[in-house]
Parts: sequence; structure tokens; C-alpha cells
Amino acid sequence: MRIRAIPLVVGLYFASGLQTAQACVCSEPVVSDREEASAEFQAAAVVFEGELLPGGHYISSWNGKPSLSMIPFRVTRSYKGASGEVLEVYDAHAGTDCGFGAPIPGTRFFVYGFRGEDGKIYIQACSRTTSLDAAGTDIRFARNDPPTKEDLAPPVNAAFPEIHDWNTLRIILSRSGCYGRCPAYKIEIHGDGTVLYDGKNNVTHKGRRTAKISHASLVELVDFFRKANYFSLRDRYASGITDNPAYETSISFDGVSQSVLDYVGQSVGMPSTVSDVEAAIDRLSGASKWVGRKRAE
Repeated sequence: MRIRAIPLVVGLYFASGLQTAQACVCSEPVVSDREEASAEFQAAAVVFEGELLPGGHYISSWNGKPSLSMIPFRVTRSYKGASGEVLEVYDAHAGTDCGFGAPIPGTRFFVYGFRGEDGKIYIQACSRTTSLDAAGTDIRFARNDPPTKEDLAPPVNAAFPEIHDWNTLRIILSRSGCYGRCPAYKIEIHGDGTVLYDGKNNVTHKGRRTAKISHASLVELVDFFRKANYFSLRDRYASGITDNPAYETSISFDGVSQSVLDYVGQSVGMPSTVSDVEAAIDRLSGASKWVGRKRAE
């Protein structure tokens, strides 16, 4: 379930591109996904499915950084307000954590556009705009299809359980290859501190290695999962972008478990704390010395 965003300390004038925010603080959802999709549909000026076209560019900057960009879409299906085959949409948060980013032309999106004071159509910070394959709830609402049980489910905010038996703890990180030279490997960490590494491709050390880490490092690592509110996350954050590496993390203990797939996840609403968990596993396991290469972001 995506979350509605509240830009933090924003002073913004659409016509000029003036911007003072560099980060977003997002509120937790308080209604079902279906209700949230309904509210955003009603608020938006245009709602459509579209394919990102080449030719997007920055229009203005603030304090030496991009602040306003134009994003061209080919409209493949309009649900509200989008007339014509091509529509220019603007991002007034370009260059910040609130921005649309720089996805690859050809990527397909479900877009909510909002009209600015200058008459242009803008993407709001952290709105429900997302890749088409992650927009099931929005598509079903827009097409007036019956909702699924997941669409109607209340927001979940599952507390992170206390670990009673550390010997049952298993933490896993796997990173796949990509169209390039992304390191591919797997790390598994046990509750007694045992680290199992399996290097596959584009790493300094291929094959299996073992190591041991302290209980203090384990506690620190589990705290990253806790800070990420890991048991309240979706199990999959996958963009429609192709040829990128996939990262998957998981944690299990005392008979409970959770896993999260990250495929360019932050472009479809994945919290940055999931990336923090991934990086913490690399660092605290000590496996970085076997990987040896800087990961392709």
C-alpha cells in the first residue's frame, strides 16, 4: 500500500520553480488502498495510463540544483481529463527525494496529474503515480472493476516482535545480476553469528565463504529491520524498468518471517529504510571484502 506524502518545509511556486524542500516526510495511510485511490482520483485533474517518451528535460534550477522538469508521456488510456495522444507533465520537485526521478523512456506508468497555478499539469510529491505493474488497485478503481480483498484491507502497522530465541534468527540478502556488471551474491546470517556467503558473478571472490560476527553486530542489524518497520512493508516493490538488479531481504525468528523484494523499489514507493537494511547486511556481515566491487546503483 502506497502512502500519501507531506512535503517537508516546502515553499513552492509552480510558475517559477522556486523550491526550498529537499526531502519528503510521508504520512502512514489511514484508509484502505481502494479508498485512497478513490480520493486521489477525485482530486486529480488528469488520470491516465501512459508510456514515458524521450525528450524529458530540466527547465529551471534552484540553488544550483534542478527544481523543475518536464516529463512527456504518450497517453495509452485516459480515465479523466487527458485529451490528446501526448501530454507534458511537470515535476516541481526534480532533484529532490520528492521528485519523479529519471526512469527509462518506454516505461509505462499510471499517472495522477494535478493542475498548478500556471495551468500546467504536475505530479505531486510521493503521490500514487507509479509503474503500471504496481498500480493494480488504481487500475481496478479507474476501470470500475470489483476490488480485491487486498484493495479493501485496512492499513497494516505490524509491530516488530521481540526475539526470544536468537538461535532461530536467519537474515538473508540476495542481489541478482543486471544488464551490465552488477555483483550477484547471497549472504545468510544465523543467530549464532555465522555468516554464509555465496558469490556468483562480478565479485572479487566467487563461491562460498564463511565468517563470524558478534552478537552486538546482530543486535545492530536487527535494529535496522525494526527502524524500517519491516513487518509492515509490502513483500514486493517492483518497477516496470528493465535490466536492473533485484535485491531481496528476509528475516525470520521464533516462527515469524517476512521478505521484501526491491526492484528499483524507491521509484514505486518503497521506503528508503529498505535500502538501509540491504546496506547494513552488506556492512555488518563483513561480506563487502568478498564482494569487492562497488555496487551499481
